[in-house]
Amino acid sequence: MLRRGARGLLRLFGWRSSFVWPPEPKGLIVVYPHTSNWDFPASLLAKWAIGIDFRWIGKHTLFETPLGRWFARWG
Repeated sequence: MLRRGARGLLRLFGWRSSFVWPPEPKGLIVVYPHTSNWDFPASLLAKWAIGIDFRWIGKHTLFETPLGRWFARWG
């Protein structure tokens, strides 16, 4: 359900997700440059649409906001 909804929202905003599995069991994905504040929500939607489990890092002050618990739960 989450995966289908995330794909639908990405499609609604004119985005599409494409992912090729890395040849190794573990990998590192670097997303840059951050061109707007929409990069984070778009990345979360792509994560959910692809259906992979990954972790992300952010500045410590991000987790001190009222949304900090949600950010931590999302990876």
